[in-house]
Amino acid sequence: MLLLRSIGKMFNPVDLYYFASELYKQADLANNFPPEALYRSIISRAYYSAFLAARNKCQLENHGADVHRLVIDYWKKHKAVIANRLINLKDCRTDADYNTTKSFSKKEAGEALKLALQILKDLGYLS
Repeated sequence: MLLLRSIGKMFNPVDLYYFASELYKQADLANNFPPEALYRSIISRAYYSAFLAARNKCQLENHGADVHRLVIDYWKKHKAVIANRLINLKDCRTDADYNTTKSFSKKEAGEALKLALQILKDLGYLS
């Protein structure tokens, strides 16, 4: 059973990471869902867990269309390794969300989870 970590009204972005991890663990058992849809969902949720954590950590309140670029720009100036990981994960998420001609595997979903985990660790959300 998935244990959610959000407390009170503030959503904890790490919960998206836990949710994506649970989907990953259950992917081989999910006979009712096409694996490709699960892998794409895992990648997307992994990205948003890391992105929201990075946005919260830099205390950026912007929710507009350019917020992804602003968050990455902030981290380029303050800790480039986080920016680079976010860029890689964002590129993967963009393909997973919009590129219907590309196929995704469980391996790629796992790599997205690893990247998200590293970003969450870099930001101090997880140890």
